[in-house]
Amino acid sequence: MLDVLRAKSAAYDAAQRWYSAEVGFTVAAPLILAACNIAFPQMTNAVLVYNALAAATYLLVLHRLQRKRGALGATLQEWFDCTVFDLAWRGDRAGPTPAPETIRRWAHRHPAATGLRHWYPRIVERLPLPAAVIVCHRANGTWSMTVRERYARALRLAACAIVLVIVVIAMIRSTTVIDTFRWGGTVSAPLLWLYSESWRQDSVASDAEGARRCADGLWQRMLQGQPAGAFAPEIRELQNDVFSLRKRAPQLLPWAYRAFRDQDEREMNAIAVTLVEEYLAATPPS
Repeated sequence: MLDVLRAKSAAYDAAQRWYSAEVGFTVAAPLILAACNIAFPQMTNAVLVYNALAAATYLLVLHRLQRKRGALGATLQEWFDCTVFDLAWRGDRAGPTPAPETIRRWAHRHPAATGLRHWYPRIVERLPLPAAVIVCHRANGTWSMTVRERYARALRLAACAIVLVIVVIAMIRSTTVIDTFRWGGTVSAPLLWLYSESWRQDSVASDAEGARRCADGLWQRMLQGQPAGAFAPEIRELQNDVFSLRKRAPQLLPWAYRAFRDQDEREMNAIAVTLVEEYLAATPPS
């Protein structure tokens, strides 16, 4: 299973690289050209043409490659979950199981196993398997919701900052309305990407919150003493929801994950400890 996690990490790393290229090509480069255009107005037509080409390249090439690698990562994570959680593989949802050759090929691209050995909070070992799965998927939903809401806010702030800079420069230089709108056109591709991406991230964050609420509902019923075996179909459906969420989720820039990773992991582990203690207190050994 460590090989599966290494393969999954390599696939997501590849997806992140394509996502970073997408951001560079669709956001960073047009902004640099727009800044140059302010100093050299004769560049306007060239910048507008680049924006159109960047949007087409994003839609036809970069976004598709990023999604393809992300879908592979989601499938490998699903294989890992189904194995460690002892869940049946749902081929109608996830397709065929990952081939050993695929796992080996991608695992070799991520040789380090640091941080992978205890992928889920280790304290869930103290719980029956159904309860452990619920705690782990609650953590999945909370993490995805938190990091994506934070990222979406950052994207919207970046878009607002771009608009504000254009307005301030126009005011300082007493630019005509026509020229101001022309400058706005040179940053149309970055603004479109930032707002559409923030909407996608918010949409996935909302679905992640739904998965967490579902896990919370199952958890409360389990604390009330319902037999663990009764939850098998609902846990399988929760797993389906988590897989669908992972498969359609857009990537993040590396800093959005790394900047708060330690803090988020500490919070996730602390909540897991609280839930385990809650379960053990509600269901004392007979």
